[in-house]
Amino acid sequence: MSDEDLPASVQFHDNLEQITQMRNRRFSYRRIWQQLHDSGDYTGHYTHFCRLAKAEFGETSSKPKVFKNPTKTVERQDQGKIEPEVINDKDDDEGPLLYMNDLNSSVKKNT
Repeated sequence: MSDEDLPASVQFHDNLEQITQMRNRRFSYRRIWQQLHDSGDYTGHYTHFCRLAKAEFGETSSKPKVFKNPTKTVERQDQGKIEPEVINDKDDDEGPLLYMNDLNSSVKKNT
């Protein structure tokens, strides 16, 4: 039985040492597959090769994870009505309008 008659997964595992060496040298899966395919050592498709390689080397998919909105509802406690603060007329004398006359003068006074 020739190598071409073997299933692609068997061809992959037969060349696993060479694939591991190339992977350690940081070759991409595309380049490893192309070299094996050109030499006739692997006759399978690229997608199948990637699936086998990722399973062998423990890599996960590079697709971004999709997070769903949580369906859990949060019940809020009633905090009651918040009353606005009462303004005293006595405090108005020292409010922000106290220095309004200083803005109209063009010369700064030394004190």
